Amino acid sequence: MPRLVTFGCSFTYGSALEDTYEFKPGPSTYAWPNVAAKELNIECVNKGIPGAGNKEILHYIQNFDFHTDDIVCVLWTYQDRWCIIKEDGIENFIAHRKDRPNQYYYQFLHDKNDLWLDSFTRINFAKFFLDKMSIKNFHFVMHNTILEKVPKWSKVNFEDVFMDEYRFSNPLGLDDAHPGELAHQKFGLDVSKKINSFISC
Repeated sequence: MPRLVTFGCSFTYGSALEDTYEFKPGPSTYAWPNVAAKELNIECVNKGIPGAGNKEILHYIQNFDFHTDDIVCVLWTYQDRWCIIKEDGIENFIAHRKDRPNQYYYQFLHDKNDLWLDSFTRINFAKFFLDKMSIKNFHFVMHNTILEKVPKWSKVNFEDVFMDEYRFSNPLGLDDAHPGELAHQKFGLDVSKKINSFISC
């Protein structure tokens, strides 16, 4: 039976929704992957990781045990995040964190242009990786201004559904920052429509 397998950051995990706000383990049952999977009448496997950057998201895609009939959706996150993948875990660098490694990285190493190029390279590799296994895959980004940065060599067709449009036009989550339940509901329904229109072709 096909599964909807989703990758992304906290916007995919469902942070700040009712069943994850108190740091309960596991992704939210109210997050958009569950909404889309229910609409498609298939199992949901939500691999969203709070705080993940695009390098980390690709790492989880490369190391996931896919089934041949899986449908993959990736909600790629903001480009300014970075990580170091170590043998014993992943160290994340996110701009709003104030610890010394984060401050050092953003003061001395961070470069927006480099991260744009790196992100699109990883996104394209993810598509080629999934295509090579003949796995249906769909790619989404947080907001439409990201599409202005897509390099000419990119071969990914990004779906025209953007999480930030739902996030800011609906009530926010319990932390007043992440998308609320209604935003996830609407985004998930539109993701399922994109998948259905592809499958029905």
